[in-house]
Amino acid sequence: MDHYANLMWPFSKKSPKPKNAFRVSEAPMKLRGRLRADIESLPPFDSFNLLMDFYNDSRAIDAMAVKDDGDMLLFQWGLVDRGNDKNFEISLTRQLIVTDGEDDDIWQLQLSYFYIPHEEYHPTSSGDKWCPDPIGLPSFRDFVFNTPSFAFFSRQSAKLVELHWEQV
Repeated sequence: MDHYANLMWPFSKKSPKPKNAFRVSEAPMKLRGRLRADIESLPPFDSFNLLMDFYNDSRAIDAMAVKDDGDMLLFQWGLVDRGNDKNFEISLTRQLIVTDGEDDDIWQLQLSYFYIPHEEYHPTSSGDKWCPDPIGLPSFRDFVFNTPSFAFFSRQSAKLVELHWEQV
């Protein structure tokens, strides 16, 4: 199925299902099913690529269409307070919105790497960038892997890696 078809799907009950269709509730299992190892044991470059590839070629059958912002990626970076200490976080999130006709349910599959702030690199800012559709994925991928924060911290040992699934 081409990227344009994925942007339009699902828009009606008669639409063909993409090859890698899944239900929103199955997202963590479907991502883990692509792996030969725990995603938490992979370096950020590899795990982020896997999550981006999962976004590129798999659509949730019960999510709103991509063209309606029902399936997007979010890259975030910056210092976070985790209780007793500050950490630098880089994360990639797949956000899926399920609509039941009245209320929207927002689900996020977030892969986060936490690092001890490093004396050689003192980021002064945090930020985020959305990828609204698979057509924009190549430029989004380039942006993520070329941010100074990703370039620096992805070469360090992470203090903690989490794959988190939640309704927000």
